[in-house]
Amino acid sequence: MKQVILASLLLVLNLSAFSLFGNSEQELKKVDYMNELKNLIVATQKTRGLTNNYMNGNVVAMLLVHSERKEMKKSLHALKKFSDLDNSTLILEPKLLKLNKIAFKQDSHKSFSQYTALIAKMLVIGDAFVLNKMKNNSDLAKNASRMMMNNILPFTENIGKIRGLGSGIVARTYSTKAEDKQLQGFVNAVEHLNEKEAPNMKVLAFKYPQFYSKNIPDKIEYVSKDTRKFIALTQQKVIAQKDIKLNTNMYFNQGTDLISKALELFDANANAMKKEIQN
Repeated sequence: MKQVILASLLLVLNLSAFSLFGNSEQELKKVDYMNELKNLIVATQKTRGLTNNYMNGNVVAMLLVHSERKEMKKSLHALKKFSDLDNSTLILEPKLLKLNKIAFKQDSHKSFSQYTALIAKMLVIGDAFVLNKMKNNSDLAKNASRMMMNNILPFTENIGKIRGLGSGIVARTYSTKAEDKQLQGFVNAVEHLNEKEAPNMKVLAFKYPQFYSKNIPDKIEYVSKDTRKFIALTQQKVIAQKDIKLNTNMYFNQGTDLISKALELFDANANAMKKEIQN
C-alpha cells in the first residue's frame, strides 16, 4: 500500500514538474516572438529609410538597402516558427517582398508611405499580441510587454520616420512644405512617447530591482538626452530649410544610434521577463 501511495506521489510530482517546465517554455517563447517581431520592424524601418535616402541622391545607400532586405527576409522566416502563437505576420510577407521589388521603380514618397503602412500593421500585431496573449501573465510580464510593444517600438518607429524622411531631405539638400509638416508631426509624437517612456520604465525598474540592472536610469537618461539632440538638429537644420549642408549618412546614423539606445530598454524588459520566468 505504501509503495502504491509513494508511486502516486512521484507521478503527481513528475506531472507537476512537466507542467511547470512546459509553461516556462511557452512563456519564454512569447518573449522570443516579441523579440523577432521587433527585429522585423527594425529591418523594415532601415529598408524604408535607406530606400528614401538612395532615391533622393545618396547612391551609397543602395548596398545597405539590399543588406536590410535580407534581414527582413531572415526575420520573416524566423517568425514562421511561432505560428502556433501568432501567424499574423504571414499575411504581411508577400506584401513586404512585393514592395521591396518595386520600391525603386516608383515615387520615393509612395514607397516611404507604403513601408510605413506595413510597419503600422506590425505594430498593431504587437499590440494585439500583448492584449490577447499576455493578459494572464504576471504583473511584470504584462507591464514590461506593454512597454516594449506599446511604447518603445512606437517611439523607435517615429524616430525611424524622422531618420528616413529627414535623411532623404538632407541628401536632396532642401525640404518641401509637405515634408516639413510630416516631420513636425513625427517630432511631436516622439516627444509625447518619450515623456511616457521615461517615468514608466523607471517605475518598472524600481518595482522589480531583482530583474533589472542598476543602470536602467542612466540608459533612460541617455535616450532622453539623445532624443532632444536629434529633434533639435531636425528642427534647426532640416525642417523648412534650403541648401542643407548636413552629411546625410551622419544624420541617418545619428537616428540609428538613438534607436539602438531605445532598443536597449526593449531588451532590458525582455531580459527581465525571462529572468522572472526562470526564477
